Amino acid sequence: MSAFLSPGLLWGLLLAAVPILIHLLARRRYRTIRWAAQEFLRAAFRKNQKRLRVENLLLLIIRTALVVLLVFALARPYVSGAVAGAVGSRPVHYAVLLDNSYSMGFNDGLSTPFERALREARKVVDRLGREDSFSLYLTVDDFSGSRAGTPRSILKDSHDREKLNALLGRLSAGTASSGASRLADALAVLADELSSTRPGQQVVVLSDLTRHSFEGGPSTPGAADREEDAEDGTVRTLRDLFEEIARKEASISLVDVGVSAAASAGVVSLAPAEDRPLVERNQEDFVARVANHGPAPVSLDVVFRADGENKGSVRVDLPAAPERGRAPETAVRFTFPPLAAGPQVFSAEIPADGLRADDTRYYAAKVRERIRILAVDGDPMPDQGLSPETVYLKHAVAPMPDRMEMEVIDYQGFLTKDLEPFDLVILANVERLREDKVRLLEEFVSGGGGLIVFLGDRVDPGLLNRDLFKEGDGLLPGQIASEPVLLDRDRSEVRFDLTDLPAHPLLDAIFGVAEDPEGFMKALAPRVWGFYPLTLPATSPVLIRLSDAERRPALVEKRFGAGRVLLFTTAADLDWSDLPRIMIVPLLHEAVHYAVRHDPARLNLLPFEPFAREVSERVMDVQVSTPGGGRERVTPVTGEDRRSKVRFTGTVEPGPYRLVYRTAGSSAIDAGTRETAEAFAVSVESTE
Repeated sequence: MSAFLSPGLLWGLLLAAVPILIHLLARRRYRTIRWAAQEFLRAAFRKNQKRLRVENLLLLIIRTALVVLLVFALARPYVSGAVAGAVGSRPVHYAVLLDNSYSMGFNDGLSTPFERALREARKVVDRLGREDSFSLYLTVDDFSGSRAGTPRSILKDSHDREKLNALLGRLSAGTASSGASRLADALAVLADELSSTRPGQQVVVLSDLTRHSFEGGPSTPGAADREEDAEDGTVRTLRDLFEEIARKEASISLVDVGVSAAASAGVVSLAPAEDRPLVERNQEDFVARVANHGPAPVSLDVVFRADGENKGSVRVDLPAAPERGRAPETAVRFTFPPLAAGPQVFSAEIPADGLRADDTRYYAAKVRERIRILAVDGDPMPDQGLSPETVYLKHAVAPMPDRMEMEVIDYQGFLTKDLEPFDLVILANVERLREDKVRLLEEFVSGGGGLIVFLGDRVDPGLLNRDLFKEGDGLLPGQIASEPVLLDRDRSEVRFDLTDLPAHPLLDAIFGVAEDPEGFMKALAPRVWGFYPLTLPATSPVLIRLSDAERRPALVEKRFGAGRVLLFTTAADLDWSDLPRIMIVPLLHEAVHYAVRHDPARLNLLPFEPFAREVSERVMDVQVSTPGGGRERVTPVTGEDRRSKVRFTGTVEPGPYRLVYRTAGSSAIDAGTRETAEAFAVSVESTE
């Protein structure tokens, strides 16, 4: 049978009456006035009258036919089923791309774009002939059991109409996914699977065609690999993909199933106002950014919660979204009351609207009782009446008892010390480490702990390079020279060079324009008369250099697993510099905050982005509780680098996820199991 994709446009056939009306109006009679030369004109008119009638009739038919054909073309007629086969048309392969990103779940009170897209897909199925075939692609595959959230085909080259309708019925029973969509990713998959020798291919894209869909860049893990899969490594833009589809003799239709000028707002982001660890009993400021995507300004309440408990709300006025471009974001600041220690998930929430997926934003973090620091003093000298190596470090921490506490031990005490209760370890002029302690320290840092190393006159560069640098695979960011550079204490002009610092969170918190607008701190650059040169790999950034002719490193950083390592090339006491007297308090505070901070991106994920972290080899398994109430057990896997890792890929729904780690005892004395908790959160991509 025949039908139309847009039957409502057939009302345009009424326009075919316009040429007829013009023709009839042109034939109406006029008042006759006789005059002398009339007889000559009447004779000429009788001679050409028949020809003029035929010409006028042809002109009328042509005008009317043009209107009718234009209306039929806009209504998009098609022939389906047995009729198509009876007329002997060539087989058609329909490749349908169904956008199921979370914006397709917007409910305008009647239906969602996802529901309308499924209705359009059924229309394509209804017009299939007996020889026609059908392939169905999803922009975010959460349907076939995949947890990748990447575009893929869920049905290829099917002729079975019952199977197609059953598949669309299963999709209708669900909702749009929680993932974001970029059409370039999905069209790249579809274009690669089109045949270059198969005629009669038709690509149909069913989408709400949001601006984000057309923007470049990966929206899901692996998208970058899919977009840059051309032989020369260039990115395949939408224009490139349209041209590639055309070269394969396939037509493409974009069907907009979205709604325009819809009233909707969303929480774009949520994070602490200051980028530092959260500490128990402290009031912490958070900033939520909220945007209005609708055509009219709105006023609403932003509700802030901690582990689901309402902690208060803030009223905010949001301006209307511009006709073009991004909606402006409004910052909403809220102070949470004193926090409790442990893993917590904070949230900012606005009243539910048509698109509920972006009405809540989550932020997961570990709230510490305090930042617990273990300082290993390699030169305590208690029997000589001299100051220990860590005396200035201890004094620097003392002014912040509600945020930091430091325990100082010597090397022998460190050999039997359990690192689990601590957030940061400081090695101050430590000569060497025993092999078993190196392994435990590596586990501590790779699991998210921090490490700060100060050198000095007691260190053994050969042993530290062997056990801690390991030719670039160990904890230290650089190889220590065999001998230190020792200058005259009273005459040395070498200082920390603070004139040209790189942009870095640790440095910006002390020397940045916002914190030090007059440059007062930079003017206090400490003098140095003793330090160790380093040989650095390219992966170890230098944060501060010395002002000597070679501009050798003073402070270097390295990422090791989930943790951070900071290496000072001078000593922690006054033996090699006046750093402890001039700048140790702000520099140590910010170094501690930076080194112990778990990367927020590791605990705050997008849908389908896997949660991964390195753990101790003593972790036996991890139980994960999902936002929907499900539970899964994950077993750590040891990689080729002999490090134990946990990887959870079931991040398909937004909300808080809770983890419980079961860890075996570290010795025969401590043979029991211990459980520790952690939390992470999943929020939808705000730019969708």
